[in-house]
Amino acid sequence: MQKLSGLFLFAVLISGAFSSSLAFAQIGPIAEDDFYSVNEDSILTVAPMGVLLNDTSIDSDIFAIIQTNVGFGTLTLNLDGSFTYQPNQNFDFIDSFTYIATNGTHSSNNATVTL
Repeated sequence: MQKLSGLFLFAVLISGAFSSSLAFAQIGPIAEDDFYSVNEDSILTVAPMGVLLNDTSIDSDIFAIIQTNVGFGTLTLNLDGSFTYQPNQNFDFIDSFTYIATNGTHSSNNATVTL
């Protein structure tokens, strides 16, 4: 699915009798990828909003729901976007997880958090 963003303008020329109705599409949250750095054998603690800080939702609060877990450590992802990550001992490479942002009705695309 292609993401579109920005301001879109359109013009309509109407002649004769005029009647109109507008329909608004419900737009779900949009999640963006995130990147964090953690030292070997250290614990990374990210404050509330965390992964949600760069995500958008036009109609309500959003919550983070994990989709795929890390491969080389332990992760606790909280609904408010905060998380704690502890890599396996002596692990000094890249790890990642994916999550979605949801407002309880609509869900975003998957976003990847690279650690």
